[in-house]
Amino acid sequence: MVRVGGLTYTCTPGEKMGGRISEMRLRGKPIEAGKTYKVAGWAPVAEEASRAGNKPVWELVEQWLKGQQGGRVKARKINTPKLMGVQGNPGIA
Repeated sequence: MVRVGGLTYTCTPGEKMGGRISEMRLRGKPIEAGKTYKVAGWAPVAEEASRAGNKPVWELVEQWLKGQQGGRVKARKINTPKLMGVQGNPGIA
């Protein structure tokens, strides 16, 4: 699951495919299954995305950073997913 700013969710790795991700929220509001959302990432997940003429994300980040007033960026909360069913798993501890 790709991490996305403002998105929170619960992940239960032991569940079957299609049932591992639950409680998805964007800025505190539940994700709507029929709605389309735009996200940004460090690498395209579809081959056609790299050919679409879009700018690489690092260029967009540079542009955003240059536009911040006073040259400072406020710290943001890291959105770590809530993990279920992994107690005692040495690979996650």
